[in-house]
Amino acid sequence: MKKLLLTLAILFSFAGTAKPDFIYVTSLTQWEEVLALAEANRKMIYVYYTSSDDCEPCDFMESSTLGRDVVEDYLNENYLSIYIREGTSFARSFAAGFDIGSVPSSLWMTGSEFVWKMEAGVMEHEKFMRACDKVGFLTQNYGSIMPYAMRGGDTLSVEEWFDLFYIAGANQPQYETRLVSAFRNSLNLDSLKSDRYWPYIMTYVSDLTSPLYQYIKIDWEQTLGEEFPWQAYYDRLYNFNLEIAVSTMDSSMVENMELQLLPTVVRDSADPENLLAYNKLLLWQDYYLGLNDFENYIRVTDEQIIKLEPTDEQMVEIIRTHTSLSRSDYSLDKATEWLNACIKMKPSVQLYIMKADVLIVRNKRTEALQTLGDAQEMSPTEEEQELIDLLLYVIHSTY
Repeated sequence: MKKLLLTLAILFSFAGTAKPDFIYVTSLTQWEEVLALAEANRKMIYVYYTSSDDCEPCDFMESSTLGRDVVEDYLNENYLSIYIREGTSFARSFAAGFDIGSVPSSLWMTGSEFVWKMEAGVMEHEKFMRACDKVGFLTQNYGSIMPYAMRGGDTLSVEEWFDLFYIAGANQPQYETRLVSAFRNSLNLDSLKSDRYWPYIMTYVSDLTSPLYQYIKIDWEQTLGEEFPWQAYYDRLYNFNLEIAVSTMDSSMVENMELQLLPTVVRDSADPENLLAYNKLLLWQDYYLGLNDFENYIRVTDEQIIKLEPTDEQMVEIIRTHTSLSRSDYSLDKATEWLNACIKMKPSVQLYIMKADVLIVRNKRTEALQTLGDAQEMSPTEEEQELIDLLLYVIHSTY
C-alpha cells in the first residue's frame, strides 16, 4: 500500500495547474499504475480526454466546468481524475480501445476498466454534475437493476433502460441483446408515441424484418407521432443496413431494403412520380460501389435507367456521380450512351449541355459542337445559354 501511495504522489507531481488534481497519463505503465491505485484505494476514475492542439471547446470545458469549485471538490473527493492529451501512442490506443471519437470526452470508470458512462463534447457544469449523480446511482443499484431488467423490468424508466443498454454494450456485450429483447417484450406499442421512446427506436429498431419495424412502417405518423424525425431514422436505417449488406456481400439485404425501407421515404407534392424507382437505382449503385464492383454498377445502371425515365435533375446527378468515379474512355462512353437514351425519350437543353460536357472531356469536339447546336435550337434559358457559351469557349480555346 505504501508503494502505491508513493506512486500516487509521483504521478500527481505531473499535474501542473489543471483542476481538479489531475494525474497526467502518457504511457501504458502509468495507466496500469492508476488502475491499481483506484482498486487499492476503492476510488472510481474520471478520465478527461482532450486535444493536443488549440481547442476552444476543450478550453471552455476546463475553465468553465472542471475549473468550478463544486466540480473540483466532488472529483477530488470521489475520483482519481486522469488527464489524457491526444498525440501520444498511448492516447491513440486509449481512444481506440474506448471508442472515443471527439474531444473533449469524459469517461467515468472503475479500476477494472469498467465504463459506467461516457460523454462526448463540452459539458456545462450542471450537466456534468448530473452525469456524476447518474453514475453514483448506477454504481449503487446496478447489481439489482440488471437482473430485474432481465426479468422484464416493468417499472424501469426508459432512461434507466438506456443506461443499462450502454453499460452492457460497453462492458458486457452478451447482455445487450438480452436486454433489448426484454425491453421489446415489455413494451406497450401505444407508448411509442412518446418521444421518450424515440432514442430506443432510433438506436435499436434496425432489423427491417422485425415485427416492431413492420408495425411502425405501416403508418409511422400514427404509430410514433408526426414529430418523430423519420428522415433521420430513414437515413440511419439505410446506412446501417447497407453497411452490413456490403460487409457480408449479401444482396438479399439490399432486396429487403428495396421492399421494406425505400417505400417509407418521406415525400411531398414536388417529388417526381418516379422517386421510388430512382431511389432503387441509387441503392443498387451504392451497394455495388461499396463492393468496388464497377462492372455490376454499370450493369444495374444499364438495366434500370431506361425503365426509370429519369428527370433532367436525376440524370444530371447520375452522370455527375458516374463521371466522378471514373474518367476512362469506357466510363465516359457509357455516360454518353445513357444520355443519348434519355435524349431520345425526352430531349432537353440540360441533357444536351451535359452530353456536350462529356464529349469535350472525351476530346470529341466536333460532336460536342453539334450537340450544343441542338441545345440552342431548343430555346435555352439565359442561364442555360451562359453554360452553352462557356462550353463553346472551352472548345474553341483548345483548337
